[in-house]
Amino acid sequence: MQFSGSKIWLQSRIFLFVVVVPFSIVVLLLPSRSWISTTDIAMLQLLWVTWIAHKFKRFWAINTTFISVLLFDWFYVEPYYTLHVNNVEYLITFLVMLGLGLFISQLSGSLSNQLERAQNIMSQMRGMFMLARGLNKRETFEVQIEYTVQLLSRQTASPVIWKTLLLNEEFEPALLNLPVKFGEQTIGFLQINYSAYEKNRTLVNTAKSLLTQAYQKEFFARQTKAAQIKAELAQNRALMLRSISHDLRTPLATIMGSSSMLADKELQLSSAQIREQAQHIFNQSNILSSHFDKVMELSQVQELTQVVDSEPVLIADIVSAAIARRSFVLKDSEITMNIPPQAECLADTTLLEIALANLLENAAKYGLERIQLDFVESESHYMLQVFNELNPTLKKDRDKGTGLGIPICTLVMQLHNGKLNIHIQNNATAELKWPKKGNL
Repeated sequence: MQFSGSKIWLQSRIFLFVVVVPFSIVVLLLPSRSWISTTDIAMLQLLWVTWIAHKFKRFWAINTTFISVLLFDWFYVEPYYTLHVNNVEYLITFLVMLGLGLFISQLSGSLSNQLERAQNIMSQMRGMFMLARGLNKRETFEVQIEYTVQLLSRQTASPVIWKTLLLNEEFEPALLNLPVKFGEQTIGFLQINYSAYEKNRTLVNTAKSLLTQAYQKEFFARQTKAAQIKAELAQNRALMLRSISHDLRTPLATIMGSSSMLADKELQLSSAQIREQAQHIFNQSNILSSHFDKVMELSQVQELTQVVDSEPVLIADIVSAAIARRSFVLKDSEITMNIPPQAECLADTTLLEIALANLLENAAKYGLERIQLDFVESESHYMLQVFNELNPTLKKDRDKGTGLGIPICTLVMQLHNGKLNIHIQNNATAELKWPKKGNL
């Protein structure tokens, strides 16, 4: 209804300027017909035709020219109020007036078209500049697509839609589907009205090219990150093999020594000595079990490096699962938590649980019994913080760890685009910090 009303108003306005105004001018000048020459009237009408040609389309200027000639003949050429012409000179005046009016209409229309094309080119250039600058400021391809669609819709004054696939979808005949490709792969389609595309062809094609470049940049960034992860995995595998060969040797030697003493028939051991050797075997078996747990966790992290699935998860669930995973080591620890009951984060549940379990284990082994666990959420990041005081009486014992806990935590944070921070003075603070999904 609003569009129909605007159209009626435009038509009424054109009728007013093309018919009513020329008629009014001629009628108002009738009293002075005796002393105003016909040349003056013709000039005034041509002036009005010029204004109409400038203000409206060429079609309306031509109509105004014909109407002006008819009004001129009717009111100012004898015999009055008829279309008869007694003097041949007036025919020449009519022809000159008509010719000049048509020429002015043609010239004005040509200039208007050139001005419209120039304005369209400037608008497209401005759109291309805004598009290039805006895409550089946006990091993810999804956000770049959203910005491109909004800008094209605004610049072309026509809805522009992004479609990933057109399979099994109804084809919209009024829209043109423009594929955006990367090599042989079709990334998606820009859907736009035919007339809007023809009017803004350069801008839309530039948008397609810039989207391809943005996708290419993100693709190679993913490839580079995958190559870095593979290199880190190879380094961690080498570390794992060195750690296993070194750390398994001592527990195995202790187990073999104690078991050989128990198996030696020539040795007469007291009950206390037998219990002592059995305790050695049990303790070293626990150490071996811890070693193998670390190896399995590292292997599990390596298997998940290609599929890191970030999803909303309760922090309380992560913490309880991590404590259960290291229940044997944490049985004598007092854990105080500062975590809101409904606190959530976006992360891979399994990987984050493994990383937190290793931090808690290190805190229990090398610190005092009281462990503080905090969760902090900012506008851009999540952070899990493990804090406790170092045990001053603890002596360095090579049998108590494989050295894989820190590399595991580091790798988990790298997979989340985050990092592991460790601060050690009189107390130890370990932080798992990773960005929210929108900042990855």
